[in-house]
Amino acid sequence: MNISKNFYYFSNFLEFYQQRISSKLCDIDIFVKTSEGHMDISDISNLLQISEVEILDIMSSNNIQYIDSNNFFNVMENGSSYICNLFSREKECESPYIYTREQISYIYELDIKLINNICDKLSIIKITNHTLPLIFAEICLENV
Repeated sequence: MNISKNFYYFSNFLEFYQQRISSKLCDIDIFVKTSEGHMDISDISNLLQISEVEILDIMSSNNIQYIDSNNFFNVMENGSSYICNLFSREKECESPYIYTREQISYIYELDIKLINNICDKLSIIKITNHTLPLIFAEICLENV
């Protein structure tokens, strides 16, 4: 996982998820819903944690002349930051209501053996947004 340097602040993956992933996704949601017209590239850069040059490259390669709420997620899907990659992997899995263990491993870059062990331990058969926190709370960041 390419974000391990940020883990020492958190006791488990659930804390990391809530404070770094979920909060960032909420910020993105609010930004997109409240932005009118063309979005500022520097705002997008700060929000997605990618450079303005990378955004311009994404725009050029996808024939995007300006960024608005209609094409913001195209930029996000092609960005290189952790949150962009997570979004891209989630989209690739088609955001199912019920996830497989493999999808959770893939989306969050977590070891499949770890996910299998936790699901077995907690007797979780169906992974949903309601059971994800139970799984994430069991992931000690020293094991990631």
